[in-house]
Amino acid sequence: SKTNRPAFFLVRDKERNTIVLSIRGTLSPRDVLTDLCASCENFLVEDDPEALPAEEDPIITDSESSLGDIDDSITSSDWGQIQFSRAHSGMVEAARGVARMTAKIISDELQMDPNLSLVIVGHSLGGGVAAVLATMWK
Repeated sequence: SKTNRPAFFLVRDKERNTIVLSIRGTLSPRDVLTDLCASCENFLVEDDPEALPAEEDPIITDSESSLGDIDDSITSSDWGQIQFSRAHSGMVEAARGVARMTAKIISDELQMDPNLSLVIVGHSLGGGVAAVLATMWK
């Protein structure tokens, strides 16, 4: 693992016809640094992770969006309605990193076999990253 890049593994459970993405919790000092990135950060909730540039979500500052109100978390743009959410910044950055490394593989597998399901799990830091990633991939 690295700071903002938790260890993870991706497996196919043939018996359950499922792809499992498992994200490890805090173990190393670098994971602790990710835990300490505890300010809130906005992130884009997007159904298609390949629809946006690979680098990262658009950055919306607090002065540009009042995400404290649920109704304000959905905005209109040239792309249609865009939904933003907020989470622990270390977990958001970690989820983006895991997404960049796994989205293509997962997407390809799910397209090849529409009967496959995806399970994203984690413990501790990994559980938070899994929750953010599942929200991003809604």
